[in-house]
Amino acid sequence: MRTLFISWAFLRVLLTLTVVCLLLAGMTQYVIMLNRDVSEATSRGEVEGVVRRGPLVNKVALTINVDWGQELIPALLDSLSRHQAKATFFFTGRFADKFPEYVRKVHEAGHEVGNHGYSHPHPAQIGDAANRQEIRRTHAALEKLTGYAPRWFAPPYGEHDQRLVKIAKEEGYRLILWTVDSADWLKPSPQDWLKRVTAGIGPGALVLMHPTPSTAQALPSLLEYIKEKGWTAVTMTELMAPAQ
Repeated sequence: MRTLFISWAFLRVLLTLTVVCLLLAGMTQYVIMLNRDVSEATSRGEVEGVVRRGPLVNKVALTINVDWGQELIPALLDSLSRHQAKATFFFTGRFADKFPEYVRKVHEAGHEVGNHGYSHPHPAQIGDAANRQEIRRTHAALEKLTGYAPRWFAPPYGEHDQRLVKIAKEEGYRLILWTVDSADWLKPSPQDWLKRVTAGIGPGALVLMHPTPSTAQALPSLLEYIKEKGWTAVTMTELMAPAQ
């Protein structure tokens, strides 16, 4: 009987070691894929200093760019609240000036507020001074409404180059893009929206969204998916904290 007991104990240890090895192998493969993505990005000449993904932690950042869609913000806030999730809302300055109550609601709900430029121009089509003014005007509007100085800048249309990264940095910002684009502006069905996002999301991912009907309908399912994976939806600042 003693020999049988030792055998079962040995098998349990062996099984535990096997599981650990598989987990390590999976993480190694994930890191290799990330490094490959970075190498491919470099070969495409993508701009340095742009945040596209956070550290490899069990957290994701939901980023919501807002220049319209104020009628859907309450639904987004309700879904986030019910799932105890946080997000970063990137407001344009003109939206903040026109709908200050929504900016305040987002801030008071504990979400982060970010800068999306003032009038949503194409950054590549305006000069340095104009781009700087877009950031500054929005910064002033958001800080006045929330008492908080934003630190993340999401350029309109995702347009960026090294000069815009430099301008943003000089204004106290880091420029962010996304890991996964929900493409909600194409008006996908909630099912297609969810399929697209879950196919690309992972630890440290940045998910780009807007206040659209597709996002409002699919967000609860995404938040359930995130919870099932053992991840947490957090603000940009919380996601990037280990890398600061």
